[in-house]
Amino acid sequence: LMEPEIPDYVAHEVKDSLLSGAAATYLHAAVLAGLNILIIGRTGVRKTSILSALGQKIPPDRRLLVLEDTRELKLRPDGDRPMNCVYLVTRRKMLEGGIDIDMRHLIVAALRQRPDHLVLGEARGPEVYDLLNAMQTGHGGNLTSIHANSLAELSQRVGAMLYQAGVDMDAERVARLIGTSFDVGVTEMQDFDGRRYILEIGEFSGEVASGLPELHKLFEGGAERGYRPTLVAERSIHSDLLRRAGVSFEMVLQAERRG
Repeated sequence: LMEPEIPDYVAHEVKDSLLSGAAATYLHAAVLAGLNILIIGRTGVRKTSILSALGQKIPPDRRLLVLEDTRELKLRPDGDRPMNCVYLVTRRKMLEGGIDIDMRHLIVAALRQRPDHLVLGEARGPEVYDLLNAMQTGHGGNLTSIHANSLAELSQRVGAMLYQAGVDMDAERVARLIGTSFDVGVTEMQDFDGRRYILEIGEFSGEVASGLPELHKLFEGGAERGYRPTLVAERSIHSDLLRRAGVSFEMVLQAERRG
């Protein structure tokens, strides 16, 4: 296996970039540790851009499956040597015949191939049930996005998607399912002037607070912080998982001190 290596993001930090050096260091470490990462935000905030950036940090010796409705993500080169990566795209039945291949079919097919990482461009419907079920049964390293602006909206959206899959859960159980499936949450926002920024990066504790999945905030951004995600925590609740992957939260603390 390849030794994990995280670049010096602080030294290469670009002014007005979406991520600070410390935030980039943390997210890269989270990918290496195989944490389940969820990007939330409304249409147009470039959730796909963050998803793509994170997916490109998955080491090439790990088996990667990418699932999309329309091919947008390019995480590893195409060609004769696809570098341990398989792309699967949904397909609609044509007038001449054939069958529908929806996202639920793709997730089932992908899991049979035992991926180290599964990247789902966006969870929009009943496939969220299959994805959450996979994470509940130990499939790590998943990256996906969901259209939502807040934890409250996220819970409502996931509840509605589960209902489409024939699963009727109360809000408390939906919140707990989200919090015990995903490890990391990244919220992207857009200001009235069109500026996109990271509102927060946090870790799901698996607990429920005020009917919502509890998020241990690591970084907070926004206008009052100069649109720079700033570290607001001194520890990670997933420190053991990071350490197991050969990385540590200390690297993030050091990056923030230097930034």
